[in-house]
Amino acid sequence: MLLLAGCGGDDEKSEVEEAGKTSAPAVDTEIPSQPLPEASSDATISTSTKILKEELDQAQEKFDEGSVTSFGVGERGWQTYTASKNGFLTHFHLYGEATTQGALHKGRKMYGDAVEGVILLDGNGTTLGTWRLTRDEVVKQLAAQNLRPDERFGWIDVRIEGEQLIPQVAGETYRIQATSISGGSPWFGSFLFNPRDPYPDGEWWHSKALGKPCDLVFRTYVGKTAGLIAEERVRNRALMEQHLQSNPSSDTPEDAPEPIPDPPAEKPEITPPVPPKPSPPVPPKPSPPVGEGNATKPGGAKPFFFRPR
Repeated sequence: MLLLAGCGGDDEKSEVEEAGKTSAPAVDTEIPSQPLPEASSDATISTSTKILKEELDQAQEKFDEGSVTSFGVGERGWQTYTASKNGFLTHFHLYGEATTQGALHKGRKMYGDAVEGVILLDGNGTTLGTWRLTRDEVVKQLAAQNLRPDERFGWIDVRIEGEQLIPQVAGETYRIQATSISGGSPWFGSFLFNPRDPYPDGEWWHSKALGKPCDLVFRTYVGKTAGLIAEERVRNRALMEQHLQSNPSSDTPEDAPEPIPDPPAEKPEITPPVPPKPSPPVPPKPSPPVGEGNATKPGGAKPFFFRPR
């Protein structure tokens, strides 16, 4: 079943968009995330603002075959997530494809050539920084990944521009929010998502349209400064000493926290985008129909988009 739930019209109950049939395989991959010990309320304290290393924080990599969506603006373009590491958001990944440039809707381009957005603190809506992505960047990044002819989707890297420092505090919820799309187009991009709520620490905007939580396929990365790395090292050593004092017979306790290594002197460690590894095919569980005509027959039939309510 092909479920393209991201794009809805302004005046119609459904729209037909020539985006083709999604051929991406079902993926059931999980990346474990180990949170740091609880930090002080101000995770931005640092004697230096230079990012020395980057780490993967949040990852939602499960998707159903054919579940494709897009960014709108405002209430039609956001994904929330809850950080588990302290640091600064340096970039995030989306899993998608390049959209068709000639696609039209009501006499105008269906997909814009660029999207701009902000990172918000979800609790109070405070703007922490900005981001931008263009179709040309998507095309360039996917071409560099040497995808097979039958592969249309790949990881798309969205880096935080300039010298912005967007704080990430473990336990806080943040929002990746789209604010504008070029040319007045209603949508940007074509991205995979999962309508089964695989990520309970956040949700994709289309949850309201489906009437149940769902999530975009994404990853977030945090960078650490010398000051933050030093704070974490001191904190971990203190925890280890406390553990040794309470367990004097244990020289190398297995559950004692490992000390954080000294910060690197050279360039930061940057994890390149790597496609998720598909798991053996598993028969998908039937999902209740979202709306009329949401199934696509084999052979490249055109998917349907539904307007969120």
